[in-house]
Amino acid sequence: MKRRKPSNPAIEEKKAKLKQAMDTIAQMSQEEREAMLQRLGAVVTCEGHACSVSNTILLWHQSDTVSVVGGYRQWLAKGRQVRQGERCLYIFAPVKQRQDNDGEISTGRRFVTAAVFDISQTDPVEVEVAQV
Repeated sequence: MKRRKPSNPAIEEKKAKLKQAMDTIAQMSQEEREAMLQRLGAVVTCEGHACSVSNTILLWHQSDTVSVVGGYRQWLAKGRQVRQGERCLYIFAPVKQRQDNDGEISTGRRFVTAAVFDISQTDPVEVEVAQV
């Protein structure tokens, strides 16, 4: 029998807000989503790709100052470090095929929540140049 960890009120509040934002987006028509995107502007990844309409709206529900986002390791690869103590934002990321218990590979499309950080939550990393 598994023991259940006591719930953290801050985490539960964040989950509730995220669920509320997802429900709001799900109830919007495509025209409403497009209009909101036009009004708010697109959010771009640190790799230069535009986020989907749903992810952009989801990010705007979590922070009204979001502009360029990336995962922790993506920011490191771009020469930026996420500041200690910064809180992540969540987006939906597609997941590759996976194998179930019977050994069958599922071909359905799945999404999971992925943690990202805005550029305002990062600092440039000073790169040390090796002497040759």
